[in-house]
Amino acid sequence: MSNANDLGPTRRGRAHAPRRTHATLVRFGSAEREIVRARAHEAGRPVACFIREMAIGSPAPKRPRPVPDAVIRDMTEVANSLAALSHELERQAPTLGTRLDAACSALVGLIHRLGRPPDR
Repeated sequence: MSNANDLGPTRRGRAHAPRRTHATLVRFGSAEREIVRARAHEAGRPVACFIREMAIGSPAPKRPRPVPDAVIRDMTEVANSLAALSHELERQAPTLGTRLDAACSALVGLIHRLGRPPDR
């Protein structure tokens, strides 16, 4: 049974939750650590929360992906093609090359906002 000292502060009207007072050290190899970090990122959770939730059996929440992976890949290919064209154009018409390069940068920025950095 918990007492008042075990209860945490309320957050935006949520019920009191028991305080987490015990820490457990978990060691990972480099490859394991990267796998855990990637899975936590995919779930949209901090690594510590992700590990705790997996350890106690909570299902990993999935971050909604409104844009299919295939679309992001296609956009990445377009960005890469435009970047190559931009570099070629800069040699022949510097002003147009600079403008196209700015457009490429804007497209790459949008792809980053979708959650997947393009392969450049």
